[in-house]
Amino acid sequence: MNMKGMILTACIASLLLGCKNEENKVPAPDQGNPSQLPYSLGGIGNESLADVPVSTKFGYASADNLPTSVDLTPNLPPVGDQGSYGTCVSWSVGYYAKTAIEGIAKGYTTSQLTNAAYQISPRDLFTAIPEGSQKGKNCNGSTLSANLDVLQQRGAATLGVVPYSNLGDCSKASASASWDTEAAKHKIKSYRIIDPTVLSVKQQLASKLPVMILAKLSDNFMSWNSDNVLSSNTTYNQVGKDAYHGLSIVGYDDKKGANGAFKIVNSWSASWGSKGFIWVDYNFLINTFVTDDGLGNKALMVMSESATKPQDDTNPTPQPTPTTNGVDLVAWVNEDFSDYVSTGSSTARALDFNIYNDGNADAKPQTPWTAYYIYYNARNANDYGVLFHHTYTTKNLASGKYTCDGGNCNLNLPIPAGSSLSEQLFGNDEGVQVSYSVPSSLNGSYYLVLIVDADGAFNEADEDDNFFYTTDRPIKFKSGYAARMANGAETGVAFSFKNQTTVKSPEKSRRQFNSAIKTDNLNAYSPQEIFSFIRQQKKSGAFAQKLREHDRQSATQSIRPATSK
Repeated sequence: MNMKGMILTACIASLLLGCKNEENKVPAPDQGNPSQLPYSLGGIGNESLADVPVSTKFGYASADNLPTSVDLTPNLPPVGDQGSYGTCVSWSVGYYAKTAIEGIAKGYTTSQLTNAAYQISPRDLFTAIPEGSQKGKNCNGSTLSANLDVLQQRGAATLGVVPYSNLGDCSKASASASWDTEAAKHKIKSYRIIDPTVLSVKQQLASKLPVMILAKLSDNFMSWNSDNVLSSNTTYNQVGKDAYHGLSIVGYDDKKGANGAFKIVNSWSASWGSKGFIWVDYNFLINTFVTDDGLGNKALMVMSESATKPQDDTNPTPQPTPTTNGVDLVAWVNEDFSDYVSTGSSTARALDFNIYNDGNADAKPQTPWTAYYIYYNARNANDYGVLFHHTYTTKNLASGKYTCDGGNCNLNLPIPAGSSLSEQLFGNDEGVQVSYSVPSSLNGSYYLVLIVDADGAFNEADEDDNFFYTTDRPIKFKSGYAARMANGAETGVAFSFKNQTTVKSPEKSRRQFNSAIKTDNLNAYSPQEIFSFIRQQKKSGAFAQKLREHDRQSATQSIRPATSK
């Protein structure tokens, strides 16, 4: 045992492992010999990740265009030391990952990253976690999601304001009110779990996003002191069977070891491992090293300063070049209701909607643009589909005409500044009605959203109102049937939406429909994420395949005057 371990041994037994048992409590470890461990841990295992949204697929679509190696070490602060406290997750999430993505977004220099004023304080982050099942007593363990919730809702102060010293019992009551003011300057917008694959982890790293993990350790990890690749576990005699530890993946190298390896930064000082880092085999990390929540969700997570990847990505996704200025399209829904009475089908529905142009230039079909009504899984937007779509184009259509085929309609119609779609079609502002069918295979919780100009054809000053959500909470579907919910339970009545506002209502009233993010649901997908996701899906060809599938399975649409407003 090294000198550091001897110093820590006397006080470490009650502080080391913050792991949950079957009752989701935070007990002291009951296996192994934790008093002999040279370093502290602090991850709480068996944390449920079922409600954390899955990262949308973006950026590097396949392994073919990924670099053979990535290293985010230059974006990190110096390797730190959690000491005898079970604060490893706060080090991984706050000190390393948050400091790194903030530094990338703001362009921190190497000198700034060594300055405490630019480093997120793991003490402040851990202390701010409310007492309960996600935080152990006396600085003894925390969950990934608890740390990320704090960063999203409150933020975390820097080490310059809250040094990592005199931690006391780490209770929330021990924090100073002044810390909150500094913390508010350092928030994140969202956090996501990612697919448990080597490719997915590499995609995040290539997009300059550190990946936070919860690992289950064996004895060999504790004494690691080389640049070799960790590829297997050994015994659990020393650490016990519940040795959970928070770490951050900060790089990869396809040529490291037998299969390629991920570079991981630890919080046990630069005297551990390879100057504070360890390489872990690709396959071993995914299959064994990273723990899961018992529900199949691996503890692999990323967070973002913005809702999409940083703008200075070395391989950004090309976006359509906006061609027209002055257009400002507004998606608007008056009603979405079951059409069972007239069709006899529980999956048949109708939408009364309109598209307004609040800009000072005409939205002309010479610049082709689209409107989609889509559904997406509230937890995994990669699970999505199209309910109907309209394309505004001059191709093969006389001016002022439209035609429908399957689930798509092509319209050679302009929407002049200050006008609306229904005014151009029917000479009034009452809206447009279309019928649509929900796939009978649809099961789970989904959002329904009308999106206009998802391709970004127009350079709009306000893209938020390109979205219109017909519910502020996900809709529960069973075999394509949308049920109305009340107090978290189904009522047996079909879901319906009736808009009580108008497009001329005060802006605050109208804005409620532009996003699924609410004060009590901050971690929902943002409109910007959905925009970026759709554009990436278009680039890969996946969205076109969705449209073809939809059109094949849909009856030919009709466009008619709305029956309600």
